Amino acid sequence: MRKSLLLLVIILFGLYNHCFGLFILPENQNDPNEMVNMKLFFSSGPGKYADTVISNMPPGNYSITNGTYIFWCVDEPTSIYVNILYRIHLYDSYDPNLPDYLKSINWDKVTYIVNNKGSADPKTQIQVAIWHFISLGSPGGTKPYTGSDPVILDLINKANLYGENYDRTGKVGLVIAVPMYENGTYVGPYQVNGQWKWKRQLSVFETDVPVPEPGTLILLGSGLVGLFSYARIRSSSKKNKIINQV
Repeated sequence: MRKSLLLLVIILFGLYNHCFGLFILPENQNDPNEMVNMKLFFSSGPGKYADTVISNMPPGNYSITNGTYIFWCVDEPTSIYVNILYRIHLYDSYDPNLPDYLKSINWDKVTYIVNNKGSADPKTQIQVAIWHFISLGSPGGTKPYTGSDPVILDLINKANLYGENYDRTGKVGLVIAVPMYENGTYVGPYQVNGQWKWKRQLSVFETDVPVPEPGTLILLGSGLVGLFSYARIRSSSKKNKIINQV
């Protein structure tokens, strides 16, 4: 019975993530040999700064598969190298349980920007607007834009107006890629005097956020009702045992 209940909880967790727009990503990412791989390639194309190639995704119903994704930098002062294999940790930028060094950051406003790029130039305008809100290695974690480019200013102003708590459902979301190993050497986050630092650039890449189907919502609701009923039955059973023992 307990195994069945545990399986139900796992299934409901996956349904909850699907229904409320959270990406399903690998949970056990601590073994360097089993981590997801990433390689960066600079390439030209409308609406993108560079490409990142993801490989070694474990089998499972994850939101990310092996393939090529649009890359954006969120850590302007820190280096990362093209065509080098990195083993990475993946995080959903909207996950409320992000590590401390990724919390309290304007992920929603940058998500607004990548969904409303228009015809802006990816390298000289979109990327600069992203750094205005997130540049983790810079003082204060941002690189405020002080220029006068009207396209950049429009992206920033609209992100401030419409990006707070931006609903990305059915649109593009951002997965955070944190390099952990480069050629077997640890390059991931570490602390110095309470301050987080890292040796390789943190980045994000775009992927589609699914729209939950009505059937999925019904399954989630039914499962929650089942869990609630099970809890009430267990509670009632315990009370009866106590009464019988008196």
